[in-house]
Amino acid sequence: MTEPVKPRRYHGSLMCPHCGSTTKVRASRSLSALSRETFHQCDDHECGHSFKSITSVSLTIVPSMKPNPDIRIPLSEKVREIARALVALPTG
Repeated sequence: MTEPVKPRRYHGSLMCPHCGSTTKVRASRSLSALSRETFHQCDDHECGHSFKSITSVSLTIVPSMKPNPDIRIPLSEKVREIARALVALPTG
């Protein structure tokens, strides 16, 4: 089971997995329309850890008002519930 999302201040970079310090993004590159590879360096010079991460779009929480027909992102359960309710509405 995954941990619940905890609201906290996020500055767009990961914390160092070894010492817990902040990290700087040194470079990044797009892998696809839905994913990006990012290179990080720990701000604690005594630690010195460098690593890369991959960020990807995994779930639609609020659908786009300008959807790209070439992109397929799974819908959250709440969005699916709303879509099912809209389809079930009587027309006219």
